[in-house]
Amino acid sequence: MLIFRPIKTNALTQGFGQNLACVYPGTYKIVGKYGNVCPTGSIPFYPTIGLDGHNGFDLATIKDEGVFFNVIADTKWRTTEQIDSAGGITLNVYSVEPIKVPKPDGPIARATWAAGGEKLHVRFIYVHAKQNIDRPDGTVTPGAHIQVSDSSGASGGNHVHFGMKYVTKDGMTLDYSNGYRGYVDPTPFYRNTFILDAMIDDAFLKAQIGSITELHRQLDVAALGNKESIVQHIERILLTVRRFFNRR
Repeated sequence: MLIFRPIKTNALTQGFGQNLACVYPGTYKIVGKYGNVCPTGSIPFYPTIGLDGHNGFDLATIKDEGVFFNVIADTKWRTTEQIDSAGGITLNVYSVEPIKVPKPDGPIARATWAAGGEKLHVRFIYVHAKQNIDRPDGTVTPGAHIQVSDSSGASGGNHVHFGMKYVTKDGMTLDYSNGYRGYVDPTPFYRNTFILDAMIDDAFLKAQIGSITELHRQLDVAALGNKESIVQHIERILLTVRRFFNRR
């Protein structure tokens, strides 16, 4: 499984486990710390919602920037929509099949992983959108446009909150009590390349590999005296040269 950047803008403002956000009590107005200190009148945000720290990646967006599904893995994907308790417009994406992943930290996830052939179901979450892109069949594929970004819910500005957790086949969270409501750090899987750019590069690379493979095939069938191909002929010459220098 590989995770790419879901937006074109390249600005990670808060990583997993960090505590950079503050909130004014009684509101959902989020502000950043100055150094390691909350602005006057505000308090650290994550303890107020029972978290040890930030449970995902925050990526700053420009107004109405598109958010794209950014995961490539050997599975199909299904989606659900919700509005969280603070009014954040949210999209959840679940793997239909379990995915091969490294050994997880949580005890429940670890046991499930071992019993499932080192595979787990995964859920991804995208929060603070202006709107989700309508998907009548409830499925999604890598590179699909899934949201229009905004600052809905508990937010201090335009951004997308991206989170990852391990779940059961039915989507139930594993290791909910890990301090992050079951969310885990996506960093080991993350590549800081916009998903659409990554897919273009991948398609280009596959095309080049295909071209080279076809060239070798054509060379192999271009027999010299019906006895050996050009490639074999070159390999034989190189072997002769190596033997000559080995005798010296």
